[in-house]
Amino acid sequence: MQFNSNTFIFFFLPMVLLVHALLKQNRSRNVWLLIVSLLFFSWGSVESLVFLGIYGAVNYTAARLIAARPGQKWLLALAVIVDVAVLFVFKYLNFSLNIVDRLLGTSFPTVQLFQPMGISFITFTAIAYVVDVYKGIAPAMSSPIDFFLYLSLFIKAGQGPIIRYEKIGPELNDRVCTKADFLAGAQRFVAGFGKKVLIADTLGRTVDMVFANVYNGISPATAWLGILFYTFQIYYDFSGYTDMAIGLGRILGFTLPENFDDPYWSKSVSEFWNRWHITLGKWFKDYIYIPLGGNRKGKLRQIFNLGVVWMTTGIWHGAAVHYILWGIYYGALVILEKQIMDKNWYKRIPDAVKWAATFLATIFGWIIFRAESLGKIIVYLKAMLGTAGFSVYMYDFAYLFDAPGLIAFAAAVLLALPRPKVLQGITERSNGAYLVLNLALVLVFAVSVVFMVNSTYNSFIYFQF
Repeated sequence: MQFNSNTFIFFFLPMVLLVHALLKQNRSRNVWLLIVSLLFFSWGSVESLVFLGIYGAVNYTAARLIAARPGQKWLLALAVIVDVAVLFVFKYLNFSLNIVDRLLGTSFPTVQLFQPMGISFITFTAIAYVVDVYKGIAPAMSSPIDFFLYLSLFIKAGQGPIIRYEKIGPELNDRVCTKADFLAGAQRFVAGFGKKVLIADTLGRTVDMVFANVYNGISPATAWLGILFYTFQIYYDFSGYTDMAIGLGRILGFTLPENFDDPYWSKSVSEFWNRWHITLGKWFKDYIYIPLGGNRKGKLRQIFNLGVVWMTTGIWHGAAVHYILWGIYYGALVILEKQIMDKNWYKRIPDAVKWAATFLATIFGWIIFRAESLGKIIVYLKAMLGTAGFSVYMYDFAYLFDAPGLIAFAAAVLLALPRPKVLQGITERSNGAYLVLNLALVLVFAVSVVFMVNSTYNSFIYFQF
């Protein structure tokens, strides 16, 4: 069954919120939300639902065994190995077999497997939970309903944020849904909805055309603006989903962690990754980098640990060479930064120069991330430099960039600017400003609905991970 955003927004979601509001006890609300989450997975595919049931049962049992036998590291190791093995089989097996075929000249048959919805996010959630149970940070939940709801809560299942039990566990059975939370959550949801539909999807249509015609000949201006479009498309797509998830969470009484903090205003690559997909970066730090020794065992060991983290980060995003290259690219940049950030000459570099260098590095990173092959990466970079060798630009600036795309790009840049501190909290101090904000959000929602109904549905970029 194909997931359809129109059905979700206009039928599924209002029904979920209405029933949740009518139920007064958190236990009954949890049962309802679990039913909804299971339906959400079956909407993606029935196989995803079966996978979730088996996978969840394995991790629920593992956590209970780990808690009943404190200090038995082999139980934790077994649970983590099983989780990683499952992720490998469903997401990376065919990719790995293809590499073996190329290296050894073998011919392993392609294994026909479906990819469960949100498998990467669910796997990381499960691993974090069993590790935290082993460390005594989280309890082994006795209620299967609570555990499966924690693992599969529909608002964060597809794209995160990755939620640790310590953040959401206490709210499973002790949360209050107030009118103020409902209004604030609705505002956040509508803002994210507008980001996705009005900005990300509009930019995405142009981005798709630019990258589809790389080999046909694109001018340097087209190449530069195309990757700038993608730079903002992926930000508004992913941060828009996060806003929607956080907003829905607040309506339902959950406090989901923030996942973005104005990342494009970072002044180093390391800072960028502390402000982009924050929960994923923290997961890699807490469950891979620190256990490997972090920066506690000398520079060479730190370089190795950072290399492992970034190689894993690239692989986590997908079974493709360009994702691995993307991980290596950022790993090299972060390792380089660690070697020079304490130097006096580096400290004297103006912040504006550091920001410009970081933003440029980020743009090149998105080329690697978006292109499907090494060949396309190289041709795109050559097109940006005007050295691709095209005698005629078949798809030039005027052909690909229409008015809606340029307006969406201008809005994307404007909304990404740092908000002055004087404007923070203005809605709390001014009833007039608060009213204007709500009227603007109503308009955003109405226009977004019109755009969504009249256009082909574009799934969220990070749904594939």
